[in-house]
Amino acid sequence: MGRPEEVVHEYHRAIEIDPRSARAYLGLAWALSKLGRFEEAVPSYRTASELDPRSARAYMGLVDSLSMTGMTTEAQRAYECAVELDPGIDRRRYGVFDKWGRIVMASV
Repeated sequence: MGRPEEVVHEYHRAIEIDPRSARAYLGLAWALSKLGRFEEAVPSYRTASELDPRSARAYMGLVDSLSMTGMTTEAQRAYECAVELDPGIDRRRYGVFDKWGRIVMASV
C-alpha cells in the first residue's frame, strides 16, 4: 500500500463502490489512525464493527481511537466486545493498556 494520505483516498473510493464493505471501512479507519486523525477514524471503526459484528480487529481499532480522543469509557465497552469475540486478543499490541491490563488513555 501507498502512503496513508493516498490510502485514505483509495478507501473512500472503495466505500463509494461498495458501501457495505466492512474491510474498506476498517482500512479507512486504520489509515486515518496512522495519520493521527483519531476522531475521524472512530466513525469508520464503528461502521466496520456494525457491518462485521464478529470483527475483533474493528473493535480493537475503535478502542485505540476512542482512547486517543479521551473517550475511555466507550473504549472500555469496545474492548469488552473485542475480548468477547476473541478472548486471546493481544492487548499489548494495541498500546492502550497498563501493565495490569486495565485500559488507560494512550498518549500520542
